[in-house]
Amino acid sequence: TLFFGANDSADKDLNPAQNVPVDEYKRNLAQLVDKAQAVADHVVIISPPAVDAPTWGESRESGQSDRVNARTQKYCEAGREVAAEKGVLFVDTFHAMLRHNDWESFLNDGLHLSLRGNQLVYDELVRVLKNGAGISDDMLPFDFPQWRELSEAQFDENGHFAKAWTKTLPYKCREY
Repeated sequence: TLFFGANDSADKDLNPAQNVPVDEYKRNLAQLVDKAQAVADHVVIISPPAVDAPTWGESRESGQSDRVNARTQKYCEAGREVAAEKGVLFVDTFHAMLRHNDWESFLNDGLHLSLRGNQLVYDELVRVLKNGAGISDDMLPFDFPQWRELSEAQFDENGHFAKAWTKTLPYKCREY
């Protein structure tokens, strides 16, 4: 998954350190897709979430939000365009949030996802994977063991998780 745009869409005058012009963002995203397609079976672009500008502004020292939905939506659409051009899947987090009257609850500070927001992204990702690639969430292997398992982890001489140990886990885990 490629999940970018929330920081890139910062206002260039209010936050020049994080702003990436939308055309540059689109080029960068296309390059990342090319690199991901070289090593992954499936690539998914996830749009930036909507932003609650008043709440985000309250959390900033200046008291002014450096992000607004009109600009963030341009990054969402740029991601949609790259996904279409590259033939990869697209999760529209931005519009999925805005379909809810209480969409602000998907954010914990106006910008970053809350628990509910993370659940929305997960649900949308699972829906897109199922509809677009025929993949259900129970088919996906973990790249690494879940944190609960780490106290019991066994490692090989190279510091990787021991293959014999990963086979004992109650879920599929990628072997390195």
